[in-house]
Amino acid sequence: MLPLQDQRETIAETQRITDEVRRDALRAAAADSTVANAVLLDASMQENSQIKEAPKTDDGSNDVLWVNKFAPKHYTHLLSDEVNYFFVDVL
Repeated sequence: MLPLQDQRETIAETQRITDEVRRDALRAAAADSTVANAVLLDASMQENSQIKEAPKTDDGSNDVLWVNKFAPKHYTHLLSDEVNYFFVDVL
């Protein structure tokens, strides 16, 4: 069995290493989220730049229906920031 002082030193070293690993993990997570946000922003900007005006007919109206013009391009456009909770009572 290790003397009490050696056990305390081992515990302190273990805590130091654990804290270091935790800090590294938090830095990596922050870097990953920054990269992910940059990729999403770039994709969003590309989508916005690809939106073009619909060709006009002779009478000046557009050939594209309003519903089609503003339809979501990706499933993420359908997601909401709101949180809805549905409770089901079971009798």
